[in-house]
Amino acid sequence: MQTDEYAIATYSGLYFIHVSRNKVTKKAQVDPTGKPQPAPPAYEVNLLKECYFKDKNVSRFLEYEPGLFAVCIFKDDQIYLLNRFEQTIEKIKKPGGKSCCFELLSVPEFHLQSMPFIFCRDDKNLYMVCVKEGLKKIMTLTQARFEGIQSYQTMEIVGYSQSSDFDLALLTHKSDQTTRLVLYHFDINFLRNLQ
Repeated sequence: MQTDEYAIATYSGLYFIHVSRNKVTKKAQVDPTGKPQPAPPAYEVNLLKECYFKDKNVSRFLEYEPGLFAVCIFKDDQIYLLNRFEQTIEKIKKPGGKSCCFELLSVPEFHLQSMPFIFCRDDKNLYMVCVKEGLKKIMTLTQARFEGIQSYQTMEIVGYSQSSDFDLALLTHKSDQTTRLVLYHFDINFLRNLQ
């Protein structure tokens, strides 16, 4: 995306807006009848005609490279890889089936050629997706235990200042209201060799 364009996930698709600063900075004016007129807004927001996944509930997206997006749709069993430049969409089927809750994160040292991995979390599984051209695939890393009574609620990447290694923190929640934090450690050299 251009620096002044933004993507927005909605209940009816993935839309793009253009935000521009108003170059004319006028103060509030008075019209000929003496009625005060407001000053023009500092920014203008325009909805672009470009829309993907029209009439679908886009629950999450991640722009992992400029113009390249991973997109999740509510109650869908696919991860969609959108190339905005070529206006193409590829699908990667999730082994866990349809899901309602998603999060997407790229690995800390993401690079499309040397470290092309993103994480996807749904309510029951954690996946690692390779988005490199020619190698696009998905791997299930872990599944929530106690199927049906425990689910993943959120995830965060925890990095270290002295190392490229990182931990992926998953918060799990059980029906008895107990919560558990699970850490998965990732060795950056292992990931580099994983392709």
